[in-house]
Amino acid sequence: MIETLFKQRSTLTRLKSGPLAQHLPSIVEALHQEQYPPETIRRYVRVADGLGRWLSEHGLSLASTDEAILARYRACTGRRQKGELRAAGRGLAKILRLLREQHAVGEPIRVANTEGDALLATFDSHLRHVAGLMPGTRCWYLRYATSFVKEVFGRPPFDIAKVTPEAITDFVRARAATLKPSACAAPATGIRVFLRFLVAQHGLPCGVIGAVPTIRQWKLASLPKHLSVDEVDRTLATCDEESPV
Repeated sequence: MIETLFKQRSTLTRLKSGPLAQHLPSIVEALHQEQYPPETIRRYVRVADGLGRWLSEHGLSLASTDEAILARYRACTGRRQKGELRAAGRGLAKILRLLREQHAVGEPIRVANTEGDALLATFDSHLRHVAGLMPGTRCWYLRYATSFVKEVFGRPPFDIAKVTPEAITDFVRARAATLKPSACAAPATGIRVFLRFLVAQHGLPCGVIGAVPTIRQWKLASLPKHLSVDEVDRTLATCDEESPV
């Protein structure tokens, strides 16, 4: 399968000689089954190969690789001027998930130190085994659930009565205010899923879910509402007044 993705002999030789060479065919096959396009699969293969070589250079084993080690690797790859990760640092979470499915990397061990930790661990298990969600989606929901638990429940004791309509509305609006218009509805979606879990598993009144505010989100919400005078002048200045067009 790798031979159909990479034509250059030097590239194939490098990939087949890398520390993760034995795992690359399975990664390619899994991504193909998920209907990723060839160019995306090639990118993931390069990311996996780069990660394997970095682990080898730093004396780290693949079996012990976890999110903390991935964070170290991302820090080494650096970021571009606009803040986004460079190509070598992207897609690492998915690579780790595929390696775990191959049992090349162990599952992370979560220690529930508090009632809130235990609640979040149960929520993660629910998302995985009951809802059947993919790791990326689970991570997204857990991020908002974790923030909500820390903000609403705070110090022990854990009391479901703290989940009030006011607390829900304030949390969602505060999180939405920090996001771009195209993504501001994400907190409402994430918290709504978590509240449904609390209704089913912890006796939260069903009607409380209605407190999640509706976040207005238009298809073109990221566009500016109007042009400034300076922007209009600059636009007109680019026009050729001698041409009808």
